[in-house]
Amino acid sequence: MCMQVKVNGKGYNMGLAVFENLKRKIKSVPVEEFIKEVAEDKEAELADLNIFQLKEGKDNEGETIEPEYTPFTKQIKAFKGQPTDRVTLEDTGAFHRSLKADVRGKKIHFDATDPKTTKLVKKYGGQIFGLDDESKWKFSQDILKDELIEKTRNYMTGE
Repeated sequence: MCMQVKVNGKGYNMGLAVFENLKRKIKSVPVEEFIKEVAEDKEAELADLNIFQLKEGKDNEGETIEPEYTPFTKQIKAFKGQPTDRVTLEDTGAFHRSLKADVRGKKIHFDATDPKTTKLVKKYGGQIFGLDDESKWKFSQDILKDELIEKTRNYMTGE
């Protein structure tokens, strides 16, 4: 059985086997593997999204980081021209610069190597690490989607 397909006004006869092969190829796309590869390649961008959240005063649930800064800390931050209306965990920037994302299987582990990390986690909780729903959406739309399309295209065309 053949099917007439028109491309740019020109007719082509295509057997249904072509569509069956395409269907089989689509079903074989290793999407989970591609997602893991992209995440591994974009670990720095994932860490940057976590840092952006911290600068906005948000934890991995999108909640306000608490407890608030003390009045003394607020005075110091005001003197430095830094925000005082939210906890950003940024003074010198060393903690933010040390923040890393590490893809481990289907999970992404966030941590920091700055000496203050343990103290900050004790005071503000482990929720300072990781992405909230908004950041996950941003990653999926701004980074993952295009990379996934490209990997799938290459897979389908054999490149």
